[in-house]
Amino acid sequence: MYNESRKELYIREYSSNIKTQNALATAFNAIEPYEVEYGKDLCAFNAHELTESLPKVSGVRYITHVERLGLYRRYVRWCIANQFPDACDSIEHYQADNHEKLRQRFISGPAHLQHVLNAMFLSEDENTMDNVYRAFFWLTFSGMYPDDILRVRRDEVNLARMTVEFAGDEYPIYRESIIALEKCKTRDTFFVIRERPGRQPQKILMQRFEPTLLICGVRAMPGMREITQRISNKSRAARQQGKTDMQLTPQRAWLSGLFYRAFELERFGIAPDFYSTVVRYISHKGNLDVEDRQVKKYMKECANSYMHDYEIWKALF
Repeated sequence: MYNESRKELYIREYSSNIKTQNALATAFNAIEPYEVEYGKDLCAFNAHELTESLPKVSGVRYITHVERLGLYRRYVRWCIANQFPDACDSIEHYQADNHEKLRQRFISGPAHLQHVLNAMFLSEDENTMDNVYRAFFWLTFSGMYPDDILRVRRDEVNLARMTVEFAGDEYPIYRESIIALEKCKTRDTFFVIRERPGRQPQKILMQRFEPTLLICGVRAMPGMREITQRISNKSRAARQQGKTDMQLTPQRAWLSGLFYRAFELERFGIAPDFYSTVVRYISHKGNLDVEDRQVKKYMKECANSYMHDYEIWKALF
C-alpha cells in the first residue's frame, strides 16, 4: 500500500473485523500503482487523476463500483478530517464514466462473442482443445452456471432443437456456437499444441479423457481453476498481440448473456425479471432460505442491482 502507515491506521480505526480490513487493504492495493505513478496519495488526486485511475479499479458491476468508490471517498474524508496537508476533496465531485471500460468487458450478443472468441482462440476447424474453451464460454453465455457446465454430457447437447437440456432446464444454443459445440459433442480426439523454446509449435492428436462429457480435456477432467487460468492466459495473449482489447471472462459472458436475453424479451414487450434470476441462483447455491424475510430483502436488492447494470449494458450497445 502506498503511504502504508497512514492507510493501516485508517484500516484499524475503521473496523476491527478482519474481513472488512482485508477488503480495505485489497482496495488500497488496487489503487497503489496509480499513486506510485502520480507520486501522491489517493487523497491528493486531482480531477484528471481520479478520472484516469478510478474507472480501472472500481469494478465492472454497478454495485461493486459504488462500494469501491464509497470506500475511497470515506478514506479521503478521514484524511481531510485528520488534517493531512495533502488531502483535498476532488473525489467528492468525481462523476464516473465507465462506458469505455465496460465496452471492453461486456458482450452485446452472439455475433460479438464469436468475434472475441475468434481473437482469443484458434479456429474451430483446427480441431484443437480451444474448442473446449469456446464451448465453455458459449454455455456461460447461454445462462449455465460454471459448475454445471463441467457436468454436461454430450448427449444433453441437442443440436436439432438448438438447446442444451440439463437437470430439467433448457438453455439456448446460438447459431454462432454450433461448430464448437458440435466438435466437443462428436470428437473423441483433439489436437494439443506443444510449444518449446526455439522450436516450431507441434500439433499432437490426443484422445479425450472422458468420452461422455462435453467439457473434457485430453489428460484428465479439467477443474474450474484450470479452465479459468487457461482462458485468462489466452485472453491476455490476445490483448498483448493486439488482436482484441476485450477483457472477457466467463462471468462477464454469463452476465452479458443474461442481459442479451432480457433485451430480446423486452423487444416483445416482456419486462425484465431479474428477481427470478436471483432466486434461481440462491436456490442453486443452496445455502440460503429463499422464503426468509431478510433473504428476500437481499434478493430484491440484488435484482435492483441487475436492473441498473442492465440499463448500463443497453446504453453501451
